[in-house]
Amino acid sequence: MGGSPDANQITASTQAQLTKSLDGAEAVAAQYPKYPQDIIDAVRKSFLQSDQ
Repeated sequence: MGGSPDANQITASTQAQLTKSLDGAEAVAAQYPKYPQDIIDAVRKSFLQSDQ
C-alpha cells in the first residue's frame, strides 16, 4: 500500500486491518493448495469493491 498514490489517506489502523485480512486469506489459501491464487484474488477483489 505504501506505493499507492493514495497511501497517505490510509490510517495505520486501516492498513493493519487490511494486512491482517490478507494474512488470513493467505493462511486459508495455504490450507487449500489447489486454489491459493483464486482465494487471494477474491480477497483483493472484495477490498477493491468495498472501497466504492
